[in-house]
Amino acid sequence: DNKDEGFLFGAAEDATSAWAEGAAGNMANTVAKAGGVQFAAGSLKPKIPGTLRCLVAEAVREFHMIGEGDKVLVGLSGGKDSLTMLHVLLELRRRSPVKFEIGAATVDPQTPEYDPSPLVPYMQQL
Repeated sequence: DNKDEGFLFGAAEDATSAWAEGAAGNMANTVAKAGGVQFAAGSLKPKIPGTLRCLVAEAVREFHMIGEGDKVLVGLSGGKDSLTMLHVLLELRRRSPVKFEIGAATVDPQTPEYDPSPLVPYMQQL
């Protein structure tokens, strides 16, 4: 894999959806293991489609969303959209010459069904 020039990455909606379904499905298939949690292979470092990576990076560059030394906070619900964004940003950070930090926080939609507890061990293992 070559490093991309700055933020020249991208995202197509169908690629996002297909990738995200797999990533979210992997997170849902956790297995308890000796006091910890083990996640499905590939769920912690999924392969991001180049088209998705390129579109996101292109938008970041065009609208000057991330600069050197920035700190980016990703709001996570545990759904496919927020997990996709987190993993795309992690991949951009890995490939980009622009150095920035990434943090994550849960976003509570104030519904009784929402349970962010599966995100805790997932985030700890990232």
